[in-house]
Amino acid sequence: MVARQHAIVLSFLVMLTGCTSAQSLYDQGIEKIRLQKYQEAITSFSKAIDKKGDYAEAYAARGTAYADVKMFDKAIEDFDSAIRINPALARAYDSRGKALFTLGQAEKALSDLDKAIDLKPDYSGAFFDKFVMYFSQGKLEQALVNIDNAIKYDAANDEYLFARATIMYKKRKIKEALEDLDKALQINPNNAQYLIGSSRCYLKLKKYDLAITNASAALGIAPNGAEAFNILAHANVALGRFKEATEAYNRACQQGDTSSCAEYMRYSVAQKLNNDVIDQLNKPDVGNASDDDIVAAKKRMHELAAGH
Repeated sequence: MVARQHAIVLSFLVMLTGCTSAQSLYDQGIEKIRLQKYQEAITSFSKAIDKKGDYAEAYAARGTAYADVKMFDKAIEDFDSAIRINPALARAYDSRGKALFTLGQAEKALSDLDKAIDLKPDYSGAFFDKFVMYFSQGKLEQALVNIDNAIKYDAANDEYLFARATIMYKKRKIKEALEDLDKALQINPNNAQYLIGSSRCYLKLKKYDLAITNASAALGIAPNGAEAFNILAHANVALGRFKEATEAYNRACQQGDTSSCAEYMRYSVAQKLNNDVIDQLNKPDVGNASDDDIVAAKKRMHELAAGH
């Protein structure tokens, strides 16, 4: 009797050790994904599944790693396995929905994302994935509803705030876009993309100095940003600083911005024709020139820049 009890305990301990080992391998895989070492992650998850064949979370995680290396068929196989083992695993539906959408199966993708939300109504990630789907299809109202829900359940997610700002900008609700960008920057102040977005909003609101400040800050983080140089150029043109504008257009052109190349050519030609006008306009004290003279000079400058 004692020997039999000892065997049962020993069997339980072996089983427990196996589960712990599977968990450890799973944790290693999650860390590998975080480090973007996807093939190593796949290996770790595979070992975890070998240890514990009904490990739904490991199947779902391995599916994510396969999707990250664009092996979508294998990814979907793993998501199917995870759902077969645990039909209530919301994450597996969400991940399968993303993979299906990438493969162009939008209807099935939407069904999976909705199922994920049914299982977990506060699943901000699934709402965000629905936003991505609708936004890529140009369905801005549906996209907005879903990003609002994502933010409702995760208000401190700067990526979600930036996503909603993008919609607001497209809908020409510039102040609302700027509010979300300001919140995103409070969470992640060193994000060049957010700074460029806010500088573009300031440009639309004709707050040119603020546009220049944020575009310059973006360049401090990402020095080769063509869009930031383009914003600097537009803001300087609006302020009558044509030399600075020309330099910024040139830098944007060097980064491959073709529209900036055209502007650079125009303004550089105009500069050669009107250096005296530009110098006069850029002085703090324009001497005896009247306001009408300055307006006329700026008008002529723009005409020359446009090739008239």
